Amino acid sequence: MRKALLQISYAIFFAFLMMNTASSSDFVDAPAPDFALRGIDGHTLRLSEFRSDIVLLSFSSERCTRCRQSMPLLEELFRLHAVDGLQVISVDIDGNSKSAENVAKELGLTFPVLLDTDQSVSRLYDLNRLPLILLIDREGTVRFENKGFRGDSGAQISAKLDRLLAD
Repeated sequence: MRKALLQISYAIFFAFLMMNTASSSDFVDAPAPDFALRGIDGHTLRLSEFRSDIVLLSFSSERCTRCRQSMPLLEELFRLHAVDGLQVISVDIDGNSKSAENVAKELGLTFPVLLDTDQSVSRLYDLNRLPLILLIDREGTVRFENKGFRGDSGAQISAKLDRLLAD
């Protein structure tokens, strides 16, 4: 019974995220809210640990098609620019470690995948469309926001990342 209620809660939360098309608060040019979450590897990471690096922060769900479509690009960017100080962090809003591990393995992800098991970080970032991809500069300020990963999103993310890396 409890498991069924939890699954229904996740389904309602996910449906709300996908149906709500209103704009969330804009994070661009504001400090990225700090958080700490456990990863699928069992280690807890805090966003503020990555100050002095550029961070590409992605919020996603295993059931989100566009989220899955964005992951190969994020992996490619991570592999190309890790030596330049890029950190890629994915926050799985479903919080199911086994499922998130399977997706990471299936897609060959080498960057950290964190689990938002109680959706506290999702609420902190006021999610309303997935995936939400943020580029955060070396001082911890959000410099770019992409919601939904559509059309030319990959080109936009890559171009903004190139500019941040050049600074």
